[in-house]
Amino acid sequence: MAKKATVQDIAKFAGVSSATVSRVINHPELVKAQTVKAVEDAMNALGVDFTKSSADSAYSRNIIVLNVQDIKNTFYQQIMDGANISAKSHGYDLMITQSSLKKDRIPDFIKLLKKVDAKGVILLSILPMQSLEAIANEFPVVQCSEYNPESNLPYVSINNYESAKLATEYLIASGRNKIAFVNGPLSYQYAVERRRGYMDAMNSAGLTVRPDWCIQLPKVDFDMAYTSVRKMLDAKILPNAIFAVSDILAAAAVKAVKQSDLLVPEDISVVGFDNSPISIMTSPSITTVSQPAYQLGFCACDMIHDIVLNSYLDSKTIMLNTEFIIRESTQLQLRKNRQ
Repeated sequence: MAKKATVQDIAKFAGVSSATVSRVINHPELVKAQTVKAVEDAMNALGVDFTKSSADSAYSRNIIVLNVQDIKNTFYQQIMDGANISAKSHGYDLMITQSSLKKDRIPDFIKLLKKVDAKGVILLSILPMQSLEAIANEFPVVQCSEYNPESNLPYVSINNYESAKLATEYLIASGRNKIAFVNGPLSYQYAVERRRGYMDAMNSAGLTVRPDWCIQLPKVDFDMAYTSVRKMLDAKILPNAIFAVSDILAAAAVKAVKQSDLLVPEDISVVGFDNSPISIMTSPSITTVSQPAYQLGFCACDMIHDIVLNSYLDSKTIMLNTEFIIRESTQLQLRKNRQ
């Protein structure tokens, strides 16, 4: 039996995008008459009935699956928003699955991908080589934000090491010499790389890294971070700055400092990471490293589309730039001048 034509087949034949085909199918009144005719002619030539039901059947198979472990995380929500916009622009539907892809769950995940006839997969968590290869042998894969450095599979991410090193160097340059560090789970590559950046900046400046000032959390959790920082601030020797690997943890640190009858940034400066909405909701607002979450998702989905069109996987990588944003949590001189 001949394989049924897909939206992508129609788009290629007509010389238009998959999104244009979708618009012709669903809202032809929004498309130029000559474009509608080109799409209709392509469908006729490929043996596709120009009816919405048959077209919907073809369109429904154009699915890209995005896997995420924590769908509630605002950073991942921004990535998903970007991926969704890219998917729609290319005529795909984005299916989001929330699960931890441990080794024993990979076969079931692949079964799901086959069941929905996925065109590609976006992974937001780092997987071991064996798991990555098992998925990539069946479907195009793009790693997003997190990636396995041993793999040749394409990915889009940021330089977590350099960004964390820059943030720590900023604190040192502003006169802070006792800098604490609040980290997330080391199962994530970002946590490993941001810790490495912090450590290298401290060592290069000849500053002591106290073990009791390095808080290692099992997950990115506000309450857990708040409790840990409060405990650290109960000691006799206090840090004069805190670098946290996410804005959620930084916001918890700000609250803990204030609850300890200390001031931010007069007594302790605080720097976060992500530039998530919470960074401007706290008082004082949080100095942070802004990473382009939306663009990460958009680029990852665009890469899947490129791979599908070219019918091959390459080792293309994209490293997006971050931006250091200075706000009230480190602006000691500015706050003094306002008094």
